[in-house]
Amino acid sequence: MRELGTLGDGDEEKIKDRLIRDSLESMFISYQSDDDSLFALHHGVLTAREVMEVAKEKTVDPGEDLALYDSHMFRELAEENLSAAMDLLADLPPQEREKVKADAARGASRDMRPDVFLELTESVNATGNEELQGVLQEAWNNQATMQLRRFGAFYLDWVKSLPPGENKTRALAGIQRSKYPRFAAEAGKILTEP
Repeated sequence: MRELGTLGDGDEEKIKDRLIRDSLESMFISYQSDDDSLFALHHGVLTAREVMEVAKEKTVDPGEDLALYDSHMFRELAEENLSAAMDLLADLPPQEREKVKADAARGASRDMRPDVFLELTESVNATGNEELQGVLQEAWNNQATMQLRRFGAFYLDWVKSLPPGENKTRALAGIQRSKYPRFAAEAGKILTEP
């Protein structure tokens, strides 16, 4: 019961989200975990569905929140092997599939390589869907903050090298909104160029 007290006064949905996320991270990321299924997925020894079965035995029972659990699982697996993780979405209706991918991008950790993050965001069909477009912009904002802290000017150079398009624009806008004035100014200048 003490664990729940650390979650604050969040609503029930936020608490469920946190419990599921923490359970998966404890299995996959914790130094105390002996699970190597992400390593096996990364090297093609296990499929995403096999990793999911292992995880369901070792993590919190999501009960009625299986969709939330599956969404978090996809995000965790996408960071290791995006193409293998995409298999988990094959049975979802198209709109739900796009939402799960966009949510995974928004929740991506700093450990997701920028090229994998780009591949994930490019896989999202957000055409005509303002909500998904907003989620993708939020995802790029989050990545800008994390990757600028981690790579500095190298991240900006990588973004500048992207082909023209919505993701490059979102990436530059994310940098412009960052707390790094020099990078923000340079990104803003690029965005206003014809």
